[in-house]
Amino acid sequence: TGALMKSGLRWEDLEVAFIGGPVLRRAHAQRCASNIHLYLEWEGAPNTLPDLSLAVHALSADGKILAQADGPPWYGTISFDRIPPGQTLPETRTLAISRSAHSTAIRLGVYNWRSGQRLPIRTHLPNVRADEMGFVYLPLLPCQSVR
Repeated sequence: TGALMKSGLRWEDLEVAFIGGPVLRRAHAQRCASNIHLYLEWEGAPNTLPDLSLAVHALSADGKILAQADGPPWYGTISFDRIPPGQTLPETRTLAISRSAHSTAIRLGVYNWRSGQRLPIRTHLPNVRADEMGFVYLPLLPCQSVR
C-alpha cells in the first residue's frame, strides 16, 4: 500500500482535523468501472477518542448515497486512537458501485460508532469543501493508472 500512496495520483491536500479524532492530510478518489478507489493519508492526533469509525459515501449530483464503505481504518485492523500523534497511516478503500450509477463526489466523516455522533472538523485551507455536519467532500476523478 505504501507504493499506492506514492504514485502519480492527483492528491487533494486537505489538512482536515476531526476534533477528538485524526487529521486527514491528503486524499484521492477515482472511479474505475464499477469500483471507486479511495486513497487516504491519516495523521494521528493527541487525545484521539476510542470507538471512532469512518463514514465514506459516494454521492449522486442531488446528494443521494449511491454506495458506502463505513468502518475503522484498514477494515478494522487498527483504530484511529492507535495511530501515534504525528505519524501518518495510508489507507485505501474500495466502494463497489453500479456501472450505471452517476456518482459525482465522495463524502467523508468520522463518527463514534457507539453513539453515532459525528466529529466536528477544522481546516485552514480555503479549497476544502466541508459542511457544518462534519463531512468533507472530495471530487471523484476518472480512473488513473497506479504505479
